[in-house]
Amino acid sequence: NTLCSDEYLSKLYFVNKNNPDDILYGDILFTESNESTVYDYYSFNIKNMEELKNYDFKYSIMKETKKTEGDWKVSFKADYKNSTKKIKVNKEVELEGKKYNIENVKISPISLNVEFKNNLVDNIDNPKHNLIDAVSIGLKDGSNIKSISSGSSSDAFSASTNMIFEKPVDVSTIDYIKIG
Repeated sequence: NTLCSDEYLSKLYFVNKNNPDDILYGDILFTESNESTVYDYYSFNIKNMEELKNYDFKYSIMKETKKTEGDWKVSFKADYKNSTKKIKVNKEVELEGKKYNIENVKISPISLNVEFKNNLVDNIDNPKHNLIDAVSIGLKDGSNIKSISSGSSSDAFSASTNMIFEKPVDVSTIDYIKIG
């Protein structure tokens, strides 16, 4: 998402024609302006142009209706208990020809996070990581958890992938977490 001007909000992304949950968002690299025009430059993690045949380019813009500036004071009582379970895995897996060591899996009723250590040799040969579809979660009733959002991040030494679930899940009903 980027702010195009003081009045408009916009989004640029690609949506898979066969799977509308598979969305490729771009990272904004920088913004520049020339008189009255603002240019936003994005970077998308796309392996090759052939891959784009399966995606539609989407752009949305919305006019900002109202801003309320000032200090806001809100009070509420949150009865929150962190129910995230951290599972130490320490197991090697191969994803798209690259080796990773799965360090930890963190699961809660609303999300999943998988932490990887990168194989440095694989990183030199191929520094890109594609972890978007690397994880699936099956429930004991035979269904799979659907995500409304997912993403990944990486550097030279580590990577992680995250899923936010469509709706809260009772973690005790999870049958498996498949990585790879």
